[in-house]
Amino acid sequence: MTISFTLSLEEYQRFIAHMSSRNLKEKQRTSTITAIMQIILAPMFLFLRALGNLSFVGYILSAILLLTGVYHLFFFQKLYPRALQKRAAQTYEKRGYQNTPFTLHINTEGVTHTSHEKDVKIRWQDVKTFDETDDAFYFIMAEMQGLILPKRACHEEEIVALRQIIDDVRPKKES
Repeated sequence: MTISFTLSLEEYQRFIAHMSSRNLKEKQRTSTITAIMQIILAPMFLFLRALGNLSFVGYILSAILLLTGVYHLFFFQKLYPRALQKRAAQTYEKRGYQNTPFTLHINTEGVTHTSHEKDVKIRWQDVKTFDETDDAFYFIMAEMQGLILPKRACHEEEIVALRQIIDDVRPKKES
């Protein structure tokens, strides 16, 4: 099966949002733990400063810890997705995706991705995860690396065939 399409900025941003949401809960948990630790440590440094056991550098360090802790606790969850979308738009433009025709050749061996006059062959065993959303199929190879296949580029019979190929090549779970 061969499918050709151009990728819109919105489709690329949805892909980046999808990929980042896979790891966002862990990042949020880590950020919250970091913030709490920083907010706890900062007053300890200030207390040591009051006792005269801390230099001016330690005082500055405690202020930095406190400020970064507050940032992580209150602003990370709002700023991270916005920064990610902005960076996605910059990457989309920098890589020249806006007018690039993409072609995916999909069969039981894998996917051949053609763009910018280059072919990249990806074997199914190199695809870690297949994700399907309302708008696209994502073939995920690594944390922030994957192929996007917008459903708008597919006919209904191609979607059915693609789901069958994915089901055939996906490792079966042992019972």
